[in-house]
Amino acid sequence: MAEKCESEKASSSSPNLICPLCLDIFVEATILTSCGHTFCRRCLKKYDLTHQDLDHMVCPLCREITKLSAYRIDDLHLNAFINGCVDDYHVKCGGMNAVLEMRQKCSGCKLQGDAVSFCRTCNNYICDKCLHCHQYLSVFEDHEIVSMDDVIEGKVSIGHLFEKCSIHKPENKDMFCEDCKVHVCHKCVLVGHKAHEIKNQVDFAQELRQKVFI
Repeated sequence: MAEKCESEKASSSSPNLICPLCLDIFVEATILTSCGHTFCRRCLKKYDLTHQDLDHMVCPLCREITKLSAYRIDDLHLNAFINGCVDDYHVKCGGMNAVLEMRQKCSGCKLQGDAVSFCRTCNNYICDKCLHCHQYLSVFEDHEIVSMDDVIEGKVSIGHLFEKCSIHKPENKDMFCEDCKVHVCHKCVLVGHKAHEIKNQVDFAQELRQKVFI
């Protein structure tokens, strides 16, 4: 009953934190690369169980097709921004223990281990193995690393997280389409969202965080 009440509270104050499949607060929010729609990772895995014969997934919302690798759902990227907002919500509602229980997963590799740090240069949460690479490989020597403990305790800010556009790969998804409820880059806006209501990602993030703390 308590979980249901929490879900209803989140739904009324923070609709963008609710998974469209389970209608509950996101757990490991995961992005479908073709359209940008986000769902719980566990929901996508359950949905995928009846489609194992296909090499792709059809988005439950818009029917866009996302190609899947041999690792299927495990190879899809987490939505770092939404997961960060979910953490903020749980800190507000349940205290520090709640966010520690839902610790971010690594978005820098395929192992999806618990994140121990955040790389501001890569714009990725990183696990202990990725942190080891950052510490000892010369290619990462100028990267700026902050610990997850400092992030969780509010000692440092990781700023706004921008996903890379899967269609226009060099571009950041630094805008949000209110009509389609997806994050988009400026080229996506010109190609498929011209007549839609578009918000700057920073403004959208501020509005979403305000909803979280209502």
